[in-house]
Amino acid sequence: MKLAFLPYSSLLVLLFIMNSCGSFIKRVDEQGNNFVIRPHIENTYCTQPANPKYVLFNSSPQTQADFYRITKDKGYSSVEIFALWSLVQMSLRPDINSPESQFEVFVDGPVSIRYFRFTLESHQYPMLEGLSFILRTYSSKRTLRELITRLDNDFVLFMTVDKGLENFIFNNKSLINQISTMKESFIRADDPLQSGEKFKRMNFSKLLTLLPKTEQQNGGMPLLATENNQSELTCNFSMQSYEESLYSVQEKVNPTYTFGVIHESFSFLAASSLAYKGLETFPQTYWLKNAPDSRKARFDVGSCLYEDPVTKKKIALISTESRDPGQHLYHLFQYDMKKIRFPNDMDTLFKFSRHLFLTEPLRLIYESHRGTERQLTELLKLSIPIYNANQLGHITAIMHTPEAKTFILDNRHEGNLSCH
Repeated sequence: MKLAFLPYSSLLVLLFIMNSCGSFIKRVDEQGNNFVIRPHIENTYCTQPANPKYVLFNSSPQTQADFYRITKDKGYSSVEIFALWSLVQMSLRPDINSPESQFEVFVDGPVSIRYFRFTLESHQYPMLEGLSFILRTYSSKRTLRELITRLDNDFVLFMTVDKGLENFIFNNKSLINQISTMKESFIRADDPLQSGEKFKRMNFSKLLTLLPKTEQQNGGMPLLATENNQSELTCNFSMQSYEESLYSVQEKVNPTYTFGVIHESFSFLAASSLAYKGLETFPQTYWLKNAPDSRKARFDVGSCLYEDPVTKKKIALISTESRDPGQHLYHLFQYDMKKIRFPNDMDTLFKFSRHLFLTEPLRLIYESHRGTERQLTELLKLSIPIYNANQLGHITAIMHTPEAKTFILDNRHEGNLSCH
């Protein structure tokens, strides 16, 4: 069963009539989908300066300020900046950014944009080997080993707990108390650390022992053709399956983390994910191991690239935090992307209400508080159960036009930009 989508102009009219329709949906989905309200953010893309040369994106404004201070005008290349910034995320969010994390990256360089995917199917330590591979691909003068040593000497010793790490610590307090390295970092006087509090970071040099002597050479992967007559669009999943109402719904949502950097003529947008059962860490560290029975590549991240050769517009998108992340991108691309000209156009599109088809049984989850009565009326014509969700999915984009380049963040989730 498929939703019949209206033309772009009609959708704009429909979605801007912001009458509340939450009262139409009385039932709340109890299927274990783990939809959670998170703080909304205001600055979802860079406006000043209009064409920034150095942009940092993650969940922590404090790490952005610290990182900018230690790397600005220090002679690092753009790809080295990205590798260093990725290592910082491993210290900031060790619950997701681990040597064994699945790691996916868009690199928008001066010539072309490429997609990389590193998994436990092909790599022993995907995140570390992925960083090393990307450094070699873009001719870094410094190895990952050298960058780890430099960062350990230069970066601040204490990190600030963000909201996501606070939730992880609170939900796993009993297990954390059984692991000395984690307890020392995240528990104070038997109380779990909260957002805004400080913890001592792990030495980055502990990662050196995990760098394999011989590294796999594969990393770059082609995105798939969409098969729906949109030659400008490629994704890491088949759009055709959604055209045929074949949904790739997963049983659970694995933890994911999205971050990026824009530096000079390069942009990097990355997502990591980790599937763990219990808490098993690498010896003498707080970095988590992936579950032993979950080493196959996972579809935690939906990725798409839209390129318009006429206007020279490029939009790379990453969708996470959903049982079917590709479905959110499929719905997004039902709009006429040729009419998206500026970052505020894309930002407006992100803020439209989302819906998600789930199976067994077939039902629809819908952000009623972002929708309209007319939109709900269209959805009710599907004659399937509709459930309310506070928020659905997490989409992040790099938008590159001849005039400017910026990240566009999803205001459903915690995220911060520093634009220089």
